[in-house]
Amino acid sequence: MSSQNSRQESFEWAVLPPNVPKNQVLKIVAKTPATTFHPEDVKPEYRKRIFPVKELELAARSLIGKSLYVDHLQAIPDSLIFRSEWNPLTMQVESLALAPEAYCQKVRAGLIQKASVKYGWSDERAEDGGTAFLGLWFRELSLLETKPPGDPGAQVFLAESKEGLMEAAVAPVQDVGEKIKELENELNKLRGEKSAPTTKEECEAQGGTWNEEEGTCTLPSDERAEAWEDTEEHIRSGHGDKSKYDQDSFRTIDIDADAGIQAVIGCPSGQFENGKCKTDTEVQSYLFSKEKGWTMEKAKDWFSKHKSEAGAEKDKKIKELEESITRQTARITELETSRAEAIDDEVQKYKMDLLSRVEAVIPQNFIIRQGNFGLRRLVTDLKKLIRDERA
Repeated sequence: MSSQNSRQESFEWAVLPPNVPKNQVLKIVAKTPATTFHPEDVKPEYRKRIFPVKELELAARSLIGKSLYVDHLQAIPDSLIFRSEWNPLTMQVESLALAPEAYCQKVRAGLIQKASVKYGWSDERAEDGGTAFLGLWFRELSLLETKPPGDPGAQVFLAESKEGLMEAAVAPVQDVGEKIKELENELNKLRGEKSAPTTKEECEAQGGTWNEEEGTCTLPSDERAEAWEDTEEHIRSGHGDKSKYDQDSFRTIDIDADAGIQAVIGCPSGQFENGKCKTDTEVQSYLFSKEKGWTMEKAKDWFSKHKSEAGAEKDKKIKELEESITRQTARITELETSRAEAIDDEVQKYKMDLLSRVEAVIPQNFIIRQGNFGLRRLVTDLKKLIRDERA
């Protein structure tokens, strides 16, 4: 199956077939790529289990045609998983299943909220201190009443309408918006930019100047001085202005104790409270021990190399964050489109239902013929309105 077909079907399959009783259909997030942890497993290599995205995509349809289970103990009679796909938008395996009314009631009441899969695999590889499963297939999908889920993202919803189905299948736009804000804040930190304060209190806490008329904040320059110091015990690298940091937050940490390298770190001004820094601490300067043989020339060479490596890593991280923000922004557009389409469908369905009800109460023709001109004209106009709206 091509990736294009997979993407198209992953959105189109969410439409329920007309012959399926919608009040007995469950929408289940069967599996996400989240790594799961099983400290009780007798094999140490299986205590951390990794599920590659490609493997989940290929395994998604292996659930079709199977019955649902409850707590992995017994099959639920008259249940059937009739659709199951990998959704590239939400990055999860999503299934539609027919379930008895008793279990749908439990979902409505919040007594069943989570799900779990049993799976098999044909190959595996060691990865990141755990095991990645290859050649994956799903043996069973279970609703959880009493057991905790291995994958916290595996959830159960009702799918009584297309709108409800979409809301279950797609993360809310607000959540994605919050994610974008988090990514932008992290990106600003890497670039050395402070997140723009939105209130006077936040502005003044960061040492900025608040403009009452425009409701904006001007932050002080974040440029670092490059003055080096040669003291009796240390070579001290170029360092930032102490006024940028809370004076009670400074402390010295070891970077490489054997080599005699330390760093003085501090918490940005206004972010230190009750002995803790509410944001990330920053390196104000490096200390190189003369006792360990450091000279000004050696220290500057180390500093230049370290700064270059850190800069390359920082540039890589910035690129990754920018790409992630672009993807999340595109995701919001798709989410809003999906939701708008779902709502339009529900409005159209309601309108057609309303027209049918009006049509059902229109008097029969033999009654209309006996009525006066006003009644005949009213009925004629109603029929024309119904015909035009249906067209």
